[in-house]
Amino acid sequence: MRLEGVVFGVVLFGAAAAAAPAKLAASPSQHQVGEADRNCQFALQALRSGNINKAKSLYGKALKVFPEFPDALTGLGHVAMSERRFDIALTEFKGAEKAYLSFSNALFELQMQRYHHSQEQLASLRDELRDTQRLLATRMTSGNTGRLDQHIMELEAQIQQLETKKAPDATYMTEPGELHFYLGNALFNVNRLDEALDEWETCARMTPHFSLVYNNLAVAYWKKGKLDRAIESLARAEQLGLPVNPSFKADLERSAAEKGRDVPEKVGDSRIGSR
Repeated sequence: MRLEGVVFGVVLFGAAAAAAPAKLAASPSQHQVGEADRNCQFALQALRSGNINKAKSLYGKALKVFPEFPDALTGLGHVAMSERRFDIALTEFKGAEKAYLSFSNALFELQMQRYHHSQEQLASLRDELRDTQRLLATRMTSGNTGRLDQHIMELEAQIQQLETKKAPDATYMTEPGELHFYLGNALFNVNRLDEALDEWETCARMTPHFSLVYNNLAVAYWKKGKLDRAIESLARAEQLGLPVNPSFKADLERSAAEKGRDVPEKVGDSRIGSR
């Protein structure tokens, strides 16, 4: 049985920082949270571009200003995964899970700051759009309105994007569901399949539209001999737009056919629903 289907995507975020930083005696200030967040944003860019050492350094800087900053610990987990240091990755992801609970209030304040900033941007853009529209109206007879038309289109696109941002929900004070996906990946790579399956199932419950987790659930269910659930999970991944591994899909369908399972003509058609 080939297992080519497991995915380990970074969505969002090798050893840990050289020395574990001392814990803060009190809740971190918004300045500390903001500085740690900026370092993590730059670290994520470095990680996505393949600059592992820079990413590791920046995540370490984030932890110096905000010890146990969850995004930094998650990022170091991704770094460790890329270095195939799966036991270290598991430690980092578990640390991030604990930190999300410990510092949820500070993180909520950061989310509120981001939201208020986006609302200020939105108000400014709307003012600029009105000014541009008035300017366009005064130049209608000149015939030279192309640049203003383009500017209006750009402003409207920016406004539409900002309007989709919602205020953080104060009741959501726990770790993001994707973290359980990362935990499952690390556990899978240290041969702890049952625990990995539990984490992926938790991720699916918390973030039901996160397509990657259904692919990995399909692999886990297949290894556990639960072919019906494996087919169902892979179908859900496809329904959510994930291009699944064709070899894995073919092996799964062949295994199901050998066991006499009813496999649809296309895994992912509407006859198979999500869990």
